[in-house]
Amino acid sequence: MDYATTPPPGDQPERDRVLVQWSCGERIFEQFRVPQRLNDTWIENSFQIPISWIKFPTDPGAGGTLTPADNAIRLDIDTANPVNEDWCTSIDWVSMNIPAPSPVLMVHGILSSGDTWNSQWVPGLTALGIPNETITLGGPGGIALDSIQNNSAKISNKVDERLNRFGVEKVNIVAHSKGGLDSREYIESNDTVGRLIQIGTPNAGQPVGQCPSGGSRRANRIARDGPDRHVPRTGGLSAHNRVHEQL
Repeated sequence: MDYATTPPPGDQPERDRVLVQWSCGERIFEQFRVPQRLNDTWIENSFQIPISWIKFPTDPGAGGTLTPADNAIRLDIDTANPVNEDWCTSIDWVSMNIPAPSPVLMVHGILSSGDTWNSQWVPGLTALGIPNETITLGGPGGIALDSIQNNSAKISNKVDERLNRFGVEKVNIVAHSKGGLDSREYIESNDTVGRLIQIGTPNAGQPVGQCPSGGSRRANRIARDGPDRHVPRTGGLSAHNRVHEQL
């Protein structure tokens, strides 16, 4: 901006005006001055535009792909000199940055389902305005248990759906128990997760997997009675379980 440059006699220094245009018409955001600048000098200008002025895309719903919404920003140049056009301005680039939380995907643990998140996590995140979704991993034969590799592929499909639906580059994952292992398998070969939060995830293994004799019988008891009655409540795993129960 040439504000510091001496204008011709009878004319004004440069005054430029930014306008935000969208479907409701034209709004003058700010008439700005940039003091103490030299002619032919690139200057980066930043503005805080009220978020209510911005046109956002419509949520396409589950499985949909986001269609971007158009916003126009116009620059009126040399508005202080309506007769003589003394000044000119060049625009090198324009960008808009809107800080927002990433969508959250919740991954359940062994022999469970996406319903495990419905009592507290889903309403809590929804109340905060954070897009969220659960996933039920399932397994062959209708059993709620599958391999880490197979579950990782299911998580990959769900993450891709979230990326397309909200037009974002990354999501966050909250995972419980084995769901944390499934999610970790996924993020080790993908760069689409900003943060993985594991709750009660046995990253160092757990005793059931170390019992070759009688292991199948114990697995059957877990399937019958539920995991909480058979997972040892000792050491770090116990602390993780208590944290999960409090949440």
